[in-house]
Amino acid sequence: MITITHLKHLERLGIRPLTGEADNLGFRLLCDLTEEGKRVVEETYGVSCTSSNWNSGAVASCTLSQGSCRDLAIVGLVIKGHTAILTLDGGVYGLEDGEEFKDAEYDWQYPEPPKLVTPARIKVGQEWQDWPEDYYGKVQRVFRPNNNHPHAGTRNVHQMTGRTQ
Repeated sequence: MITITHLKHLERLGIRPLTGEADNLGFRLLCDLTEEGKRVVEETYGVSCTSSNWNSGAVASCTLSQGSCRDLAIVGLVIKGHTAILTLDGGVYGLEDGEEFKDAEYDWQYPEPPKLVTPARIKVGQEWQDWPEDYYGKVQRVFRPNNNHPHAGTRNVHQMTGRTQ
C-alpha cells in the first residue's frame, strides 16, 4: 500500500518539498519538480509549469500548500496506474501490484438511511480482508485508472469534435 498523507510523501511522484522560506505566510512550500512531478502538477491543476528550477535534477519549481497534497496524490497515483483510495481524514492510499479493492455495498431503501450490506474490502496477495478502517480511516472515494474511453492524460476527449474536455 502506498501512503500519501503529507507533501514529503509526494517525492515518489516527482515532487520534492524544499523549504517554506519562499512563502511570507508560511503557507506554501517551495518544491522542485522532476518531469514526472511537473506532469502531475499540470494534470492536477490544468496549468503549464514554466518556472525554472531552483536546484539541479529538477525541471521546474513551484510553491504548494499542504492542502494540495490530497489532489496531487490522487492524480499522480492514477497517472501511474494505481487505484487511489481517499479517506475521510484526507489520507490517500494507492494500491500496489497484487492488491485489489472492493467498495462497500449498501441497501438503499429510501427514505430510510442506507444499511451496510458488505464492508469495503482489500485483497493483499490471495487473501481478502475488511478494509482496516481503524488504521487507514473510513473510505470516502475511490479513483481508478480508466482507459476505456478516449482521453488525453486524465481529461476526456469529446468523440465528435476531438476536443479535450
